[in-house]
Amino acid sequence: MGSRDGLPKNVQEKMDNAVQKTKDNTGIILNLAINYGGQAEILEAVKKIAAEVKNGLLSIDEIDLKCFESNLYTKDLPPLDLLIRTGGDRRISNFMLWQIAYAEIWNTEIYWPDFSSEFFLQAVRDFQKRDRRFGGLNTK
Repeated sequence: MGSRDGLPKNVQEKMDNAVQKTKDNTGIILNLAINYGGQAEILEAVKKIAAEVKNGLLSIDEIDLKCFESNLYTKDLPPLDLLIRTGGDRRISNFMLWQIAYAEIWNTEIYWPDFSSEFFLQAVRDFQKRDRRFGGLNTK
């Protein structure tokens, strides 16, 4: 996900080759965010929808969450459950701005190069203990 614009031609060719080689694979899905920004993704989605309205393919009344989300890079992916933020930062850094609306965020001081499976399991265990409310109020 992201924009290929501005990437060197040889990088784009390698990306195309990887997609071609793995297009029939099933099971694990690997998503790469290359030249990605959440604001740019949202802007691109808005422009696509605006073009459809302008061209008479879509009415304003048809624009809803499903319509909007179908124009995001992540349209074919399940909702984001957990965002793991390494390096001690307490910001989202323009990453998946729309998709993290109801995601749980787990912060760690550990930097990405040192982030091991042990830390990943710690994040998952913490996530499993959380009361996910998806925007609702805490009723406890």
